[in-house]
Amino acid sequence: ESVQMFRGGRRVLVTQNLDETFQLPMGDEMARYVYSVASLDGTKRSYSVPMALRISCQNQLGLALAIFSAKASKHHDSRLWLQAEVFTQGDKQMADVMGLATTLTGQSLTDAEFSRMVNRIMPRPLESESTKAKNKWEKSRDAIEANWRKEVNHYGDRNAWVAYNAVQGAEQHKINMNFRTKSDKGYERGLEKSFMNSLEGKTPLADACEEYLKELS
Repeated sequence: ESVQMFRGGRRVLVTQNLDETFQLPMGDEMARYVYSVASLDGTKRSYSVPMALRISCQNQLGLALAIFSAKASKHHDSRLWLQAEVFTQGDKQMADVMGLATTLTGQSLTDAEFSRMVNRIMPRPLESESTKAKNKWEKSRDAIEANWRKEVNHYGDRNAWVAYNAVQGAEQHKINMNFRTKSDKGYERGLEKSFMNSLEGKTPLADACEEYLKELS
């Protein structure tokens, strides 16, 4: 579907749309993708990973790390791109995402309960911590709460699936981007970081949110 280049073409992200969509509760919809990352100068590992893409907001919702990966080398094994196991694992991941969405959609969550969850997964910095850390916490908290209001307004419902996507979306599109926009210096580097963190499972807030909500169900 698309090819994106980072670091002056030294790193490439290939997006494959498998042309399969799945309906979720509340009219939400997901599509199946495979993302393949190649390090053309041999300084980074290359890998392929199946992901579920939430169409409404472009959130990547993979529930596992890369299926195939290779250490940095001059030669990239073609199996990274062709192995059927990537797609087989994608079937399992989609089933997991569908199950998670169905379970969490049936679990109501008030504004106060959402705030308690956010307090748990990202506690306020200590007074002794740096101003930079405090400012990042405040901006992150604001982004998550803004996303919660946006999701609630869009779907007209307050439930755990809405809460999960509020946190996951804010982490992917705001926090991991270092709050940069297209007009900001360093936007491309922030975009690369956002993509790679999502693909490699480096999403601690989304993971903590998922575990918290599962405990409630």
